[in-house]
Amino acid sequence: MDPIFSRLADNSRRATKSMMTEIEYICKKMKNREPGSPSEHKAALYYAEVLKKDCGCPNPQVETFREHPHSFYGYTRLNAVFDVGACIGFFIHPAVGLLSAILSLALFLSFFVFYKPVIDPLFPEAEGTNVTAIRPAVGETRRRVLLNGHLDAAWEFTLNYHFGGIVFEIPNLVSLIGVLFYLALAVCALCGAGAWTHTAALWGLFFVPSFVCIALTYNPKQIVDGANDNLTGCEIGVGLLREMEKSGIR
Repeated sequence: MDPIFSRLADNSRRATKSMMTEIEYICKKMKNREPGSPSEHKAALYYAEVLKKDCGCPNPQVETFREHPHSFYGYTRLNAVFDVGACIGFFIHPAVGLLSAILSLALFLSFFVFYKPVIDPLFPEAEGTNVTAIRPAVGETRRRVLLNGHLDAAWEFTLNYHFGGIVFEIPNLVSLIGVLFYLALAVCALCGAGAWTHTAALWGLFFVPSFVCIALTYNPKQIVDGANDNLTGCEIGVGLLREMEKSGIR
């Protein structure tokens, strides 16, 4: 092993203890760090001071930005409405079901394929905070290593919390299949297919519980202060820089 990394490895127990202590401190003293909250801003200022004082980063930058924090997960509730609409709308008129299915799929693609904030204006705006810092090299900079984590805390994933990951993921997959099912069924009905489409649509009611479950993806009233999501990510970066500074490694 490279001597530099050997020095860091020898101090890993000390570094781990320091990181765990810092995570506990932030979780207790800066509670409810939801995106755009005063606690998130306070945590950013705290990290900026740590980076400057302990990590050899002379000029940490704290900057704010505008965001719509509930948009990304709030999308799931709007998506659930369109999913149910694809089902119920079919019985009103296949064209209604088709339109709702298209809107559901368009929303899904915009968020999880193209990452476009198409529904941000529907949700309240807040001011988020970033902190960035550079630990300069001794000589010429030839390569850069980027380390990052998010210091805000996530909201509770309700199904995941109560039942585990598999129950959290299955409704999303089943719902996607369900929307595609009703989309295809609506196209067939509009193209003059027989009465079998109505019978198939009745069988498709099997998908409705999954559509409803999507609306329970997250609980906006319950913030999980986030030792894992994602102070561990922040601490890997800060902890590494701190140990490099203590060991005189540049």
